Amino acid sequence: LDVARTLLRQTHVMSVLRKENEARYLRLEGVIGRVYVEVGDLYGPGSSKEKRRAKLATDLAQEVSIIPPSRLMTIVGQALKWQRQQGALPATAEIDLL
Repeated sequence: LDVARTLLRQTHVMSVLRKENEARYLRLEGVIGRVYVEVGDLYGPGSSKEKRRAKLATDLAQEVSIIPPSRLMTIVGQALKWQRQQGALPATAEIDLL
């Protein structure tokens, strides 16, 4: 509980939350102050952890674009080339990525 209280009161993210959405911040303060917490208090009426996770997954899926799998190999290859140019890797070193 002390760790949660410290995170709530001393982190930058929570200070921003306090300024931008004071009601939500005060709700967190109230939850931390309780000895016993009901699930409905955490997720809201009619909601559950599974429903919140499903909604979050849906929201994230709309924001994340799908890229071709070969893109990762291209980026890794470019990073290796840059490291060789900077002298971080020997020019003659062979690196097996698979």
